[in-house]
Amino acid sequence: LQSDDYWWFKDQRAGTSIFGSSPRPTRVADENQAFSRAIALWTPTDAQSLAFGMEYSHMWFHDPPYSDALDVAPVVSNRDWQTDTISFLAEHQWRISNQWTTFLSYRTDKNTYSGWLQSPRATVVYTPTEQDTFKAMAGQSVRQSSAEALWAQWENTETIPKPETLRSYELAYDRKLSDHWNVGGDGFFEDWNAIGYSTTLFHSTSLGDFQIAGGELLITYTNQGTRLMLSEGVAKLVNASVPKSVPAGGQGITSEPY
Repeated sequence: LQSDDYWWFKDQRAGTSIFGSSPRPTRVADENQAFSRAIALWTPTDAQSLAFGMEYSHMWFHDPPYSDALDVAPVVSNRDWQTDTISFLAEHQWRISNQWTTFLSYRTDKNTYSGWLQSPRATVVYTPTEQDTFKAMAGQSVRQSSAEALWAQWENTETIPKPETLRSYELAYDRKLSDHWNVGGDGFFEDWNAIGYSTTLFHSTSLGDFQIAGGELLITYTNQGTRLMLSEGVAKLVNASVPKSVPAGGQGITSEPY
């Protein structure tokens, strides 16, 4: 798979300024991305299958409009830069028996202005009967800051911000009542180390650790080409802690720490 995508922006914000007290002019910005992906499938046995591949992206930036990180002091005047991102991914499926199946997946990404981001995931599926399915999942998802924030921090300090990490755990159950009706439910717990741009520190930083728990009940009706799903979910902030380096109001996720 190969593609080339081009974005064009026209940006003007009222009540803001850039390069001193002069009003911010209307700016025309553009981004261009050349993207390639290659995926291979391998089935060594009837019970096991493996998918693996890689992705490569090259991006050109010109004066991006979402550039608060570039506009505040110290102002980054160079608004043209390029980045490369390379990714490797793999997933292994093992049908241990008629009742047990495992999925192991892994993804790692490296940007010009980031370290290697590691995102593994594991799932175990247990089907004791044709009607009942149990799932247990655990994973970690890691993402970098925005392209503008990465570039601004590198230009100003030659440092790379810490990435954002979300660790999630989930248990799910599904029951087939008939050929048309399914019911199910799941519960989850998330441990989220959030990052964001600080207008006080002028670079991306950790906004704190947040633990969230919740669940969902689901009823599904299927009939030939029609599917109707009804669900009810709930999520609750269990705990939140914010670093001392983040001033009051420095994050807009929750007011609980204050």
